[in-house]
Amino acid sequence: MVQEYFIGGVMPYITALLLIVGIIYRAYRWSKSPQILPWEIFPYPETTGAQLKYLLTEILTQHALREHNRRMWIPALILHWGLYLVVIWVILVLVGIQNAYYIGMLGAAGILIGTIISLVIRLSTEIRRITAFVEYFNLLFLLVLSVLGLSTNFFEVVNRVYLYSLIMLSPKTDSFTTGSVATLFLVQLFLIYLPYNRMAHFFAKYFTYHQVKWGHPGH
Repeated sequence: MVQEYFIGGVMPYITALLLIVGIIYRAYRWSKSPQILPWEIFPYPETTGAQLKYLLTEILTQHALREHNRRMWIPALILHWGLYLVVIWVILVLVGIQNAYYIGMLGAAGILIGTIISLVIRLSTEIRRITAFVEYFNLLFLLVLSVLGLSTNFFEVVNRVYLYSLIMLSPKTDSFTTGSVATLFLVQLFLIYLPYNRMAHFFAKYFTYHQVKWGHPGH
């Protein structure tokens, strides 16, 4: 069908272009923004290697959230690891690892559990007073994506054959079903939306927090 081919065979290229352009644009804007007065907190990582280690530790453990908002730490950790597993699933599919499907499903389950717990905590505690509408929207978006990913054959049809057909500029969308097409459509909308919302903190945090917190080590 024309609709399936557009979503599975044309839209991925548009999505990739808009995602890359969006990330570059946002990073450029942040890098050119007026320098906030550095407020170095001692001890801070002084070398590039130490800074990368600090960032990697934070990515994997969400330790800053654990220190400052323990209540949200576990659901955030589950949610983030769900996202990491989905990324790992894509890599495993590309390199041809069998049963990578289960990693994708596990990732979607993590996203589902993390978003549900996060929503419950935000709605039932005083945290709701400082939770913006966009945060609920983002969580609900991820919730819908995870439900669709788990309830359709999305992780089966987005396989090595399909991904390599995109790379070779000859998309094969014959195996897509209505459910998997709907899931892929929303996944691509999410990726297009990603650089322009608060979930862009995966790369924005360096410019908006760490660069300020660390200042200019060694100077």
